[in-house]
Order: sequence, then C-alpha cells, then structure tokens
Amino acid sequence: MTLFQEHSGRNRILTAAHWGVYELIKGRGLEPFDLDGNPSRIGRGWVSAATDKATRVAHPAVRRGWLRGDGGQGRCDDAFVELPWDEALDLAAGALADVISEHGNAAIFAGSYGWASAGRVHHAQSQLRRFLNSIGGFTGSRDTYSHAAGEVLFPLITGMSCKAIDDGATSWPLIAENCTLFLAFGGMSDNTAQIASGGTAEHEAARWFAHAAERGMKPVLISPLRSDMAALPNARWIPIRPGSDVALILALSHELVTNRWHDEEFLARY
Repeated sequence: MTLFQEHSGRNRILTAAHWGVYELIKGRGLEPFDLDGNPSRIGRGWVSAATDKATRVAHPAVRRGWLRGDGGQGRCDDAFVELPWDEALDLAAGALADVISEHGNAAIFAGSYGWASAGRVHHAQSQLRRFLNSIGGFTGSRDTYSHAAGEVLFPLITGMSCKAIDDGATSWPLIAENCTLFLAFGGMSDNTAQIASGGTAEHEAARWFAHAAERGMKPVLISPLRSDMAALPNARWIPIRPGSDVALILALSHELVTNRWHDEEFLARY
C-alpha cells in the first residue's frame, strides 16, 4: 500500500498488483484507479478473497497417504491433514535430510513457480531457492513456462536477449498508426493484457488494438485458442496443436529461405 496525496490535499491509499492499481476506499474496499480506462475486474474480489477463511490455507497440511507411507501412490486422489507448525517443519526437514542422505542434493527439485507479490518481496521461487542453497543446493530449471521459446530462440536469431527484445518492442501508438498485418503466436487477448509482473497503472492494449483494426490492420492469430486474440471483426484464426508453435515457426522460416522469399538485404543490415 502507498499513501498518495493529490495537489488538492486529499490523501489516497493506492496499491499495485499484477492486475493493476487500485484505491482503498473505506466501506467499499478496492476500486480501480480512476486513470485506468480498462481496469481488470480481478482486483474487485481481492480483499474478500484474502479475508475469506474458507478460501485460505490457514495451517500447514500434509497429504494423508504420505503420512501413511504410500510412496506416492495416492498423490492424485487423497486428502490433506492439518498439522501444527513444529510438527510439519520437522516432517519437511526429515524428508529433505533423507533425500540428501540417500540421493544427494541433486535429487531435490526447486520447482515452485509464480509471480507472487508485485514488489517481489514474497517471490516463492526466490525464497525456496535461497533456502535450499543454504542446505547444499538443488536441481532447478531454466527459462520460463510462459515465453521460453523466445528466451531460447531470440539470442540465436537476433543476437539479443529476450529482455532486450521486450524492452525495444514497438509501442502501441506506432502499431495502431502504421501496422497493416499483425501476426501473433498466442497471447494477444484482452485477458492476457490485463496482467503485468510488476503491476500497471493503465490497461491500454485493447484500446490501441481496436484503433489499429479500425485503420485496416489485419490480425492473424496462430494458437490453439481462438480467444487468444481480441474479438476483432477482421481477425483470422489458424489453430494449431498445443506446444507445436516453435515447430511451425521453424517450418515457416525454412519455407521463406528455401523459396528465397526472405529479404537478404534487410537481414544483412540488421
């Protein structure tokens, strides 16, 4: 939460989350930031979800079958048993010690994933890995589940990191004014544009996307889901199987090169 004072002297309490900026108003809970023209509805239920005991994990819980020594057989069809903190911590410490003793630290997978808080203070993966490093290390993972294809391919194709590509992306106003063909491999819906890892004060993608379509831009979506593209009147959807996007990109690149449809002068210059 941040206390913000306007020029008028009125104090406002604002908070940033992955789905936008909200103002805490007494008696009404969270209301979208008034400068956000297309606020996400998720934040409206944030306070009630956080205070509803029926939806919160109030105590440590352990799978009943694991307590009985089922060796993982009931992992997909089992109940959880709540335990006191000291008992749950002792069980976790004992399990880690047993794995390290029998198989080594490489057998521990630090697989927690998630954005956690917008400020990253409680980032689950960072906290977990910091802890496991203190007891000898772990097996981790590389890249992310959301745009790993770009993280791997962009350095090979452009010589630039995925972050450098993201930081230099064309702005929405320029796209709206100049783009004639927009090719997207998933992830261009209004829903996915409603979230940002560090929080965002204004959701503007839908407005600019609609403006671009009005000026004649032709959107083409390649994705298993039609809803991955905003509902535009002239959008074309080309469905593919989940996980086959990189294979299709490589196939398209192969066709461009073998048929000499690529711009060699442009590629040599850039």
